[in-house]
Formats: sequence, structure tokens, C-alpha cells
Amino acid sequence: MTAESEVTTVRATISPDNTASLATISGFGFVEVGEQWDEEDGLELVFEAPVRRIPAA
Repeated sequence: MTAESEVTTVRATISPDNTASLATISGFGFVEVGEQWDEEDGLELVFEAPVRRIPAA
């Protein structure tokens, strides 16, 4: 597996009613940055977290 150096942010979109997914991302540094409407799933909260680089061994 190779790392893509251009990737700087990870984004997650989660329904505000999905407490399990919200709990899952809570410990990974995600910050709510907005919301969006998905035609299939309805309202989704948008979260972003910076990519953490792991130095090569």
C-alpha cells in the first residue's frame, strides 16, 4: 500500500440520527464543518479531520 501525499483531509458524512457512527468518529479528531442534503439519505452532517502522516520505518 502506498500513501498519497496529496491527501490532506479525511471527510465523513453522517446522518444526525446515526449515533453509532457519530460515536465512532468522535475519538479520531473529526470536526463538524457543515451539513448537506443527500437525495437518498436526507440530511447529513459533514465532518473533517486532518490526515496524520506516519513516518516510514
